Amino acid sequence: FFFFKQKTAYEIAQRLVGSEMCIRDRYQRRVHGILMKKDDSKEIRKRNEENYYKTGEVHFVRHLGDLHEVCTNCLQSIKIIMEFEPKIKAVKKQHKEYFIDVKPTLTDLLRHIKTIYERLNLMKKSKGVGENKKDSSAGKSLKTLCVPATCIVMEAYAKILKATVIDCVQFFTNGVESHRIGVFAQMKRLEMLNSKILVSAMAANDDDVFYHPPEWAQWDWLSKAGYVRVEKSESKEFKQEYAKLEDTILKFTAAASQALEKKDISLISIGKTILNFGQYVVLDEKAKLVAEKFLAEPNPETVIKIMNMVDAEELKGLITLTLPKIKANKKIYVPKLLPKLTLANVQIAEDLSKYLVKKPPTSSALHESKEEKWESSSAAYTELKMKPVPDSHVKIRILSPDVLPIDRKPGQKPTVKGMKNDRILIDIHGGGFIATSTRIHQTYLRRWAEECNLVIFAIDYRLAPEVKYPALFDDVWQAYFWIITQAEKQLGVSLRSVLIAGDSAGGNLTMALTLRAIRSNFRVPDGVLMGYPALNLSLDSFTPSLLAAMDDSILRYSFLNICLNSYIPKEADAAKDAYLSPSAALDEDLLKFPPTRIMCAGRDPLRDESYKLINRFALLKKDAKLIEYRNFPHAFWNLDVKFGLKATEIATIQAILWIGKLLASHEDEDVVPIAPKEFEIKTQFPFLLTNTTH
Repeated sequence: FFFFKQKTAYEIAQRLVGSEMCIRDRYQRRVHGILMKKDDSKEIRKRNEENYYKTGEVHFVRHLGDLHEVCTNCLQSIKIIMEFEPKIKAVKKQHKEYFIDVKPTLTDLLRHIKTIYERLNLMKKSKGVGENKKDSSAGKSLKTLCVPATCIVMEAYAKILKATVIDCVQFFTNGVESHRIGVFAQMKRLEMLNSKILVSAMAANDDDVFYHPPEWAQWDWLSKAGYVRVEKSESKEFKQEYAKLEDTILKFTAAASQALEKKDISLISIGKTILNFGQYVVLDEKAKLVAEKFLAEPNPETVIKIMNMVDAEELKGLITLTLPKIKANKKIYVPKLLPKLTLANVQIAEDLSKYLVKKPPTSSALHESKEEKWESSSAAYTELKMKPVPDSHVKIRILSPDVLPIDRKPGQKPTVKGMKNDRILIDIHGGGFIATSTRIHQTYLRRWAEECNLVIFAIDYRLAPEVKYPALFDDVWQAYFWIITQAEKQLGVSLRSVLIAGDSAGGNLTMALTLRAIRSNFRVPDGVLMGYPALNLSLDSFTPSLLAAMDDSILRYSFLNICLNSYIPKEADAAKDAYLSPSAALDEDLLKFPPTRIMCAGRDPLRDESYKLINRFALLKKDAKLIEYRNFPHAFWNLDVKFGLKATEIATIQAILWIGKLLASHEDEDVVPIAPKEFEIKTQFPFLLTNTTH
C-alpha cells in the first residue's frame, strides 16, 4: 500500500509537471498583461510580438494546445485514481482504517474539465483553429474574441487544474485535511473561471490599454506627459511588514468567521474573536485551513459582519485612541431636500431650478466664490436635526481644524458667526457598499483637515444590502445638495473651493456624484481625488488585474461578488449605467470633469479600470493624474496606522500635496498645505516635491 501511494503520486506528478507550458514565463507584467519570453533574442522577440499583437494567432494556438494538454493529463490522472479506488478501499477495510470517498470530488472535477473542453472547442471555432482558412468563417460562433485576455485566463486555468489534481492525489493517498481543503478551494476557483471570468475575457475589448505592448507610443506619452507614475516599495522591511499584515488578516478572518457564524457583533463575539485569534497565533497551519475554507465559499451575512467588526460601536473608544487629534469632530443629520432617486428616474437629468433660488451676494462673506451660490427656496429645509432619522435625513461627520458654530440643542437655531475657513472637502468612504462608516476613515481624514487647513464633510450613507442602488446613491446626492445649498447659511462655511474624495466603493460614488452634478447643471466639485476606485461594477467585465482576486488577502473574488450582489438590484444594468459603473460615462461627460487625481495599487484586483479611465482623460486632454503604488494592496489609505504598513504614509503625504495643488489651481493663488515634518519628506520622499515623472 505504501509502495502504491508513492508510485501513483510520483507518476501523476511526473505526468503533470512533464507538460510544461510552452509560454511559461512569457508574461512580463509592466502595467498590463504582456506576453514576452525572457530568453528570446531581440529579433525573435520582435517577431513574436508582431505575431501576437497583430494577429494573436501564434500565442493563442499555443495557449489552446497547452491547456488542452493539461486537461488531457488531468483526465488520465483522475482515471488512475478511479481504477485504484476499490483496491485502496479493500486494503483500508482489511486494516480497519477510515476510507475517504473522493468520488464526489472527482465527479465535480470532471464536470469542470468537461466545461473547459466545451470552451476550448468554442474558441477553436471562433478563431478557425485547425480548419481550412477558406472555411474558417463558417465555424465562428463568436464574432469577436479577445485573444490577450483569453490567453491570460487559459494560463490561470492550467495552473489551477494542475494544483487541483495534485491536491486530489495527496488527499486520496494520505487523507491529509489540508489537501482536502486545498481541493475544495481550487474547485471554487475553477467554478469562478467557468461561470464568469472566461466568458468575460473572451468578450473583452482587445483594444484596451492592458493588451498593448510596452513599446506602444501611448504608454510612453502617458508617462512623459505626467498622466501616469509608478512607485515601487521593494525594501526588505516593507516585504516583511506586508507578509505580517497578510498573516494577520488571514488569522483575523479565521477567528472572526468562527465567532460570527451564528452570532451578531457584540462584546461576546468580539471577545471570542480575540480568543480565537490568540489560538491561531500559535496554530498557524490551522488558521490557514479555516480561513481558506471560509474564503472559498463564504456566507454573505458572515462576510458583512466581519467587514463591519473593525468599525463596531463596541470598539468606538479603542478606535478613537488611535486617531490623530482634531479640534472639531461633530455629527449632524441633514434633511433630504430633493425627490428620492429610484430606478425609474435616476437616469433623468434633474431640473433643480424649481428647488432653488439665486442668492444675492452678501458683504458679510469672508470670500466670494467664483461659483454662483444657492440656497433652498423653502425655509423648512434649513432645519438641522441632531438625532438620526434614517429615511428622511443623512448623517454627516464634520471634521475641522477650527471650532464649528453648531448649536447642539435640537430645535434651536444655530448661531452663525462665520468661519475663517472657506475650503471644504466632501469625503465618501469605502467598504464595498456593505461595511464601515466615517469613523474608521478618520485615520487619514483628520490629517487632511489639519494639514490642508480645510473643513471635511464625511458622508455616512446607509449600507447595502438593506439599502440598494439607487437609494444608497441617493443618500450621497442628497447630502451633497444640502452641503452646497446650506453649509454657508447654517455653518458659516463659505464654499470658495469644494473638493470631493472617495476610496474603493467611495471612489465609485465620488465619480457617480460628479457625473450627477454635471448632468443636472448643478455646482460641480472643483477637484476630484479617488483612491483605488471601483469604476466598473459589471460582473460580466474582465481586466487582467481581476485575476488577483483569486488569492487576494483583502479583496477576494468571493467577497467582491457578495459586495456587488448586495448593492446592485437585479433590474439594474451595471454595464451601461454610469452611476453604477462610472467607466461607462460618455466622453461628453468626462470633458466637463474637474481636475482629477487617482491613486491605485499594484496588488489590487480593481487596478486596471483606473488605467482605462486615465487613458480616456488623457485622450480628451483633461487635467488628470494617476499614481500606481506597485506593491501596495487594496485599501492602503486605511493602512497608514500603527501596526499597518509604514510605507503607505507616502500615499497620505501625496494626497495632502495633491489637495493643496487642487485648491491652488482653483483659487489662482499659491495655497501650500501645511506638510507634516517637511524636512523628513524632503529627505525620505524627495520626488513628491518635484515635477519629475517616475
